[in-house]
Amino acid sequence: MATPADSTKNISHSTSRSSVGAGIVLVIWATSIICGQLVRLPLFGNPPTGGGVILPSDIANVLVIVYAIVAPLAPDGERVRVRGKAQWALAAITPFLLWSLFVLCIHIGQLSGEEFIVALSYWIRLFTTLALLPSFFVIFQNKNNQKLLRPLILFLVIPLVVLGYIQLIVQPSLHGISGGWDPHNFRMVSTWLDPNFFGIFLVILLPYVVVGNSGKRLGLTLKPQALRRIAAVSIIFPAILLTQSRSTFIAIFVAGTICGILYLLRVRITPIYKKLVILGASLAIACIVLGIMLLGDRASNIFLHDPTVSIRSDAYKTVWRNLVEPNILLGVGYNAYQFAAKDAGVISDFTAHSRAGSDSSVLTLLVTTGIIGTALFFAPIFAAMAFHLRKFLQTNNLYSLCFLFVTLALLMQSQFTNSLLYPHILMVYMLLAAVVSIPSPVLGEGGGEGKSL
Repeated sequence: MATPADSTKNISHSTSRSSVGAGIVLVIWATSIICGQLVRLPLFGNPPTGGGVILPSDIANVLVIVYAIVAPLAPDGERVRVRGKAQWALAAITPFLLWSLFVLCIHIGQLSGEEFIVALSYWIRLFTTLALLPSFFVIFQNKNNQKLLRPLILFLVIPLVVLGYIQLIVQPSLHGISGGWDPHNFRMVSTWLDPNFFGIFLVILLPYVVVGNSGKRLGLTLKPQALRRIAAVSIIFPAILLTQSRSTFIAIFVAGTICGILYLLRVRITPIYKKLVILGASLAIACIVLGIMLLGDRASNIFLHDPTVSIRSDAYKTVWRNLVEPNILLGVGYNAYQFAAKDAGVISDFTAHSRAGSDSSVLTLLVTTGIIGTALFFAPIFAAMAFHLRKFLQTNNLYSLCFLFVTLALLMQSQFTNSLLYPHILMVYMLLAAVVSIPSPVLGEGGGEGKSL
């Protein structure tokens, strides 16, 4: 006859096996992001017909979703509470997914069979990427799985940064790289082959490396954990500068200014925090000077006339006039941007990766899903921002402030690049959006109450 001790032991073994399974799945998922754009499997069709590709991350996303569905991850009591959050997350992403599929289907007559299948395949990628949000809610309901969060974040960042430094030595210029990539010179791109996307990826993960485990303080002591964080930041922040991405720098400045003001409004001014402010200001000035030295003329052109700004402005006007205005209500169909742009004469080079969207995520969403789809896409984001702003003001939980910083930076940068719809960035954003809302001893209080700063 089984005793209570036996039952406890069985539950412990089951939980341990579950954590091992989650760890394997998460390592595969993170590795697919580290692969970036180096592994691309042709789906069907080739330029100029606009064929798509399968990335390792597409397969990894499906693996995470399947694991979240079939794995027994938590005791019933916890499962009910967190499953409710997963259901809310699913409810948040479903309206946009249904609308984007609807507008694609109603435009099927304007697309060739192959064009429709290409667009549909990218909608499936969008579905699996957004479905990570409720999946991560389910996976990280297990407290043992929550212990994997900090190693997972470091595993996402450190290898990519190291590969980025290697890339600067081995392949500093992308001139001659086939596949339609822009010929960036002496800019860190790592395996992503795009400095703007890689730069904002590092920015959105940096706060979660800096903030201490409690989510309620910055961890200013020289304990081993703090030293490891300092070491990680010391190689991550220079990597951000080496991307030489002006859109990333602008995003850091805007998000950092807003969140810095919020933090100072809530912090108790003690000698240690005065020293923190002075240190932070000094580092910011040093980074600005170093960034100006790295950018050279590109930095001065931020404040003066810059030909690339004029070109981008003209491109925005062209997209608005030829694509947004005629399709403002329903759009042209999700990921059918390239085909509509070809018909409108906006693009002609189907070998360029930028063909699939505008330089602005907002314009891309307006073109492809109309104003209704754009509103449905941003509504959950703004709702989450409002929730975490209120939570930070009430509980001083720094992970809520981190989420605000990440979202503001991503929203700002997405006005200059299509980063908000870039799959690898959206995958990581889904992870961060989920874990900051789960009560966790590893990443702060989640939905619980925090202590004053």
